[in-house]
Amino acid sequence: MATVGSPPPAVASPSEAARTEGSPRLPKTTVIYGGALGTILILSIAMWSSVWITGHPASSILCPCGDPAQNVWLMAWFPWSIGHLHNPFFSGAIFAGQGGANMLSTNGIFPGFIASPITVLFGPVMAFNVLSLLVPVINGWSMLVFLRKISTWLPGALIGSLLYAFSPYVVTNSMFGHFAIDLVFFPPLVLWCLYDLLFDRRHHPVTVGLILSALVVIQFFNGPELLAMCAVLGLVAGFVLVGVAPRSLWERRRALAMSAGTAVPIVVVTLAYPTWFLLAGPRHIVGYPWPRIPTLGLRGGDIVNPGGYDHHSAFTAIGGYFGPNGPPSLYLGTALLVVLAISAIHWARRRVGRWTFAAGLISWWLALGTGPHAPWWHLWRIAAHIPVVDEIIPGRFSLFVVLAAAVLLALSLDGWWAFGGRLVASGHRSRRTLDRRSHIAWGAACCGVALGALVPIASTYGLPLTVHREPAPAWMTTTAPRLPAGSVLLAFPVASSGNGQAMAWQANAGFSFAMVGGYAIVPGADGRHSSTVDPLRGAPAVLDALSWGDAAATATVARADQLRHALVSWRVGIVVLTKAVPDPRYDVAYMTAVLGRAPLWQQGVWVWYGIGARSPLDVSQQQLLSCSFSATPSPLAVPSCVLAHAAA
Repeated sequence: MATVGSPPPAVASPSEAARTEGSPRLPKTTVIYGGALGTILILSIAMWSSVWITGHPASSILCPCGDPAQNVWLMAWFPWSIGHLHNPFFSGAIFAGQGGANMLSTNGIFPGFIASPITVLFGPVMAFNVLSLLVPVINGWSMLVFLRKISTWLPGALIGSLLYAFSPYVVTNSMFGHFAIDLVFFPPLVLWCLYDLLFDRRHHPVTVGLILSALVVIQFFNGPELLAMCAVLGLVAGFVLVGVAPRSLWERRRALAMSAGTAVPIVVVTLAYPTWFLLAGPRHIVGYPWPRIPTLGLRGGDIVNPGGYDHHSAFTAIGGYFGPNGPPSLYLGTALLVVLAISAIHWARRRVGRWTFAAGLISWWLALGTGPHAPWWHLWRIAAHIPVVDEIIPGRFSLFVVLAAAVLLALSLDGWWAFGGRLVASGHRSRRTLDRRSHIAWGAACCGVALGALVPIASTYGLPLTVHREPAPAWMTTTAPRLPAGSVLLAFPVASSGNGQAMAWQANAGFSFAMVGGYAIVPGADGRHSSTVDPLRGAPAVLDALSWGDAAATATVARADQLRHALVSWRVGIVVLTKAVPDPRYDVAYMTAVLGRAPLWQQGVWVWYGIGARSPLDVSQQQLLSCSFSATPSPLAVPSCVLAHAAA
C-alpha cells in the first residue's frame, strides 16, 4: 500500500501493458552478444562467399587437396571411429600395413567431435565448411567475453573482437583449414579466468578452477601446440608477477590455491592417458615434427610490412590454397601501431594495459625464432632446447601479438570515450540534447579512427577466399564406397605431406577401405623421428616420387621388386592410379611393370585388382620411358607397350 504523502504509483498505458505482457524484453547481455556475433557471422559469410553463396557447402571446399583435404578427413574420422568402436586417437585407416597413425600428434580431434552431428547428417565437407564459417565467430565471442570484463565501452570491445576474429593470423590459417591453429578461443577465456581470479573476484575460486580445467582439456584435444605456447607465456608472466606484484599474489594465495587445487587434479586425471598416448603411444615421434622448426620464425619488420600479400606461391598451393598469399601472420600495419602508441596515455595507466603490452612485446620477440633473419639476441634460442617446447613453430607466437593489439585497442577506445565524455560534460552541462549529440559524434569519431586503422590489414586479404575445384575421380565416388570390408587400397597420388587428395576421397567414401600412406605425422625410417625430418626410404620413397612427378629418377626398374614386396606385405588388394599425378603415363608404365600385368580402365582411372603371383616384368628403364612418351591417346596404350617390350 502507498503511504500518506507518497506519490501515486505509475500506471502503465494499455499499449505499454500489452507490450510488457506479450513481448518480454531480451536480457541486455543477450542483445549485445547476439548483435556482435551476428555482425561477425555476416563478415565471415562474406569471406567464405565462394563456398556458401556461389558454391555448394556440401561439396565445395577451398581445395580437396593438401591441408584442407586432411582436415576433411579429420572431420570424418572421429564420428566414424566412435561409431565403429575404434580408438579415436589411433587410426589404421591410413598407413595400412605400417602401424596406423597417432592422431594426437597429427592434429586436434576436438573439431571433429563438435562437428560430428553435421558430419553424420550431411557429410565431412559440410562439417568442414560449417566449422570454417564459425571460426571467426567463436574467436570473436571469446575475445568479447574477456574485453567486456576489462573495458566499459561496448563499441571499443566490439572493434577489439573484430581485430582478433579476423586477424592475419586467423585468416591466413583459415586458407588451409588449420582448426588446431586458427580456432583460438582458449587464450582470451583463460585470461578471463585469471583476471577474475586475481582482480575482479566475481566468481568463487573453485568455479574458476572448474572453468580452467575444462578449457585446458578442450584445448589439448583441439591442439596441444597452442596449449604449450600458452604455458610458455604463462611461465614468463608468472615470473614477472612475482617480481612486480608479490604482495598482490600473496593476498590472493588462498584463492589461487583453491583454484589450482580444483583444476590440476581434473586435468591430470583426464589427460594422463591421452598425454602418454601422444608422447609415448603407438607411432609417436621424437623431436621435430617438421624440419628446422626453430628457424621457422618471422621477421621483426613483418609487423608493419605486408610483404607479397597479393602474390601466389607454389608453397601455398602445395598446402592447398590457390589464392593470394595474404599478409604475414604478424602484420598489424603502421596505422594501428600509431593509434596504439598515441593511446598509450590511456592504456598505460591501467595495470592490465601495461602487462598486455609486455606480453605482446615478448611474443613478438619469441616469434622471430632462430632463423637467419633473427637478430643475435633472439629469445627462442633458450626455448629451442627445452623438450616438447622445441616442437612449437615460433612464428605462431604472432597470435599473442595480435591478441595484445586487440586488448590495447579496446582499452584505448575505452579511455578515449571516457575522455570525450568528460569534455562534453564540462562544456555543455545545461544542454542535455547537445550533450547526447556530442557524445554520439565523439563515439563515432573514435570508432571511425579505430576502424580506419584496421583498413590496411583488411586490404591485404584476397577476399572472398579462392576455391580451387578438383573433382574426385568417378571411381572414388561410385565404386570405392561399395568395396568389400577390409579392402586395402593404394591410390595415386599417394597421401603424404602436401598430398591430401586420397584422404578426402577416403573420408567421403565412408572409410570403406584402408589405404597405403597418409597425410599425418608418423615416424620415419628410423622408427622414431618424423618422416618429414627423417627422409623417406625404400618403397615409401618410390611411391612419393610417383606421386610428386620425380618418378623417372627414383622409381627405377631396380626398385620395382622392392615395391612389389612392400605391397604384398601391406596386403594391398587394389591399386588405383588417377590423372591427378603429375606424370600419369610414366606412373602407369611403371606400375604395369611392378604388377606384371595391364590395368583396367574404369571410370577415368587405371585399376589393378589384386597383386597376383607374377614377378615384375623384365623391362629396362629406357623402355619404360619410351612407352611413357608414346603419343597414342588410348589410356591402355602405355601398359600395352610395356607388355610388348616384356614379351620381346
